[in-house]
Amino acid sequence: MKRVIIDCDPGNGIPGANTDDGLALALALASPALSVELIATVAGNTPSDIGAQVTKDLLTRLGSAIPVVQGAAQALKEDHAPWRAALDNRVEQLDMVRLWQGVRAPKPMAADGYDAAEAIGRLICDNPGEITLV
Repeated sequence: MKRVIIDCDPGNGIPGANTDDGLALALALASPALSVELIATVAGNTPSDIGAQVTKDLLTRLGSAIPVVQGAAQALKEDHAPWRAALDNRVEQLDMVRLWQGVRAPKPMAADGYDAAEAIGRLICDNPGEITLV
């Protein structure tokens, strides 16, 4: 069984967010060939705190105790404000509000930690050659 860490920006249930990372998480969790040992969230299609909340909600509904650690809230060098403005308002801009009607929003849940880079590095260094970062 391949041991993996998944670093992602899931937005399932958040209007305007892509569902690709959530689908990838679900497929990885269902795979008998993978052992998901940590999920880290980073700012992307959704802010990292929302990604962590979405992930925790998904894992809770699945009865899974995989740790979720929140990562960077923005890029290291690039101003995040233009990206957030574009990404956070695209549902209204593209008149897609009706696509998200009736979709249950994730329950508010805190991440298990707030330094994804540290958690990823620690798990990989504690298990040399055994962990794959996805």
